[in-house]
Amino acid sequence: MKKYTTVTILSVAFLLLSSFAIAQKDMCLVAREFAAKAVAGFDKNPKKSLAGLMQANKWCPEDLKIAYNLGLAYYRYKRPDKAYEIWSELYKKKHTNKKLVQNLGWLAYKLGKNDEALDWARVMGETKSSTRLKLTIQFRQGKYEGAMAFAESNAKLLDRKDLDQAAEYLVEKQWQQFRAGNREAATGNIVRLSSVYPDSKIIGQAKDKMILAMWDDSVDIPVPQPLPDSTFNAEAMQAATGESEVLQISKIKPTAKPNKKAFAVIVGINKYQSINGPRFAANDAKQMQRMLTRMCGFKNDQSHIKLLLDREATLGNMLNSLNWLERKARLNPGAKIVFYFSGHGSPLLAADKTTIKDGLLIPYEAHQDSLNTRTAISLAELDKRFSKIKNKNILTIIDACFSGSGKSASGMKLIKPQVKKELLSGKKQFITASAADRPAEEYAPGRQGAFSYFFLQGMMGAADSNKDGWVDSVEAYSYAKAKLNALDLEQDPKITSKKKIRLSKVRK
Repeated sequence: MKKYTTVTILSVAFLLLSSFAIAQKDMCLVAREFAAKAVAGFDKNPKKSLAGLMQANKWCPEDLKIAYNLGLAYYRYKRPDKAYEIWSELYKKKHTNKKLVQNLGWLAYKLGKNDEALDWARVMGETKSSTRLKLTIQFRQGKYEGAMAFAESNAKLLDRKDLDQAAEYLVEKQWQQFRAGNREAATGNIVRLSSVYPDSKIIGQAKDKMILAMWDDSVDIPVPQPLPDSTFNAEAMQAATGESEVLQISKIKPTAKPNKKAFAVIVGINKYQSINGPRFAANDAKQMQRMLTRMCGFKNDQSHIKLLLDREATLGNMLNSLNWLERKARLNPGAKIVFYFSGHGSPLLAADKTTIKDGLLIPYEAHQDSLNTRTAISLAELDKRFSKIKNKNILTIIDACFSGSGKSASGMKLIKPQVKKELLSGKKQFITASAADRPAEEYAPGRQGAFSYFFLQGMMGAADSNKDGWVDSVEAYSYAKAKLNALDLEQDPKITSKKKIRLSKVRK
């Protein structure tokens, strides 16, 4: 038998290790080429490119550029959670990369990891990006007065817009108190803040207006604005789960036969000419159109559906479309008629200024200081119009509110508005997202108004309580109301009659 010496064995082992190292080096060369192709082709085929970068990373895990691009690909593929995981590991290997640390800081913020985001901000050092990150985290935490002080003391590292944003949030916090009825406390706070920050025009102007509003109840106060600490961060939730709660109505195959006698006017406004609009109103309208044309039998053409979005939804266009809808109803007595509105509403007060006597649907071009029955669509007038029509299948759905908060365009000067009579007669079916003295809120994970989201979700089949293959208006309303109650939202949807109008056909 041939004997092997220790030297021979070591030589063989060395050759094997050298061969492995050469093979590994060759694989890294292949991996880099593979990764380059994947990066170049990401826009055309993200899924394939992501898979290519994953493979390249397996072939050559020590290549930092490949790992960085893999994290970037995950981020662009709407998986920031995976990007954060990969980049955190990469940081351990290459902790001197400033761009990597900056990405990790803002990504941690996006994922809702506030403490980790602050840690990354400290690692960044005293930079413009780290300072903005610290300021933004204070906004999210609701520390608006502290954020203002921080912004002032770090003004050299921030832009003017950052300081203005801090002032605007701080002012809105005081207006929230004012609208809630704590007028003296809010006014005292704004006067104090104006002396602390005498150079802030935003705070100074708010002080003057609030003092005037204390003196004169007829003064219009600013429209409520969402604050970061009270706005649900849908992007963070989606990033953490890798999933979305958006209703995939556009992917539904038609379930109901096209009906020549089905007509609708659909309005959605989130970009007003001079008023900050609700974020998802236009999407509400688009989703309603998709639902009507896929599961409700409405023909998707201008002869059967009028869709008015943003600047198209002027008062003139809305009135003309309502006239058209009325004509269609009168000419087709058995037709199904739907009017849907998502956008701002506003209360119309009685002479005592403590009673809501009517609600207004706000068109695109309306101004907050001139809201009345001549510049907006009156609920009472809408009710009167439809009540005169003999057609039985008329449904009006309104995702707006009239309380002065939420999706209302009027900052209320009331401690608590009162509704002393029903705003609608009940002769035709009206479904409203909230009672007249309650707010209508948004459901950010679904990118829609909360009521519209669950109403449409019910129409997709979840509301078919009697399992007859159809969802009617009462079933969809009841489903949405129950879902909103389960989420403990403040709004209180209302329906004027229990007439069951068939809406969507559920595929079995």
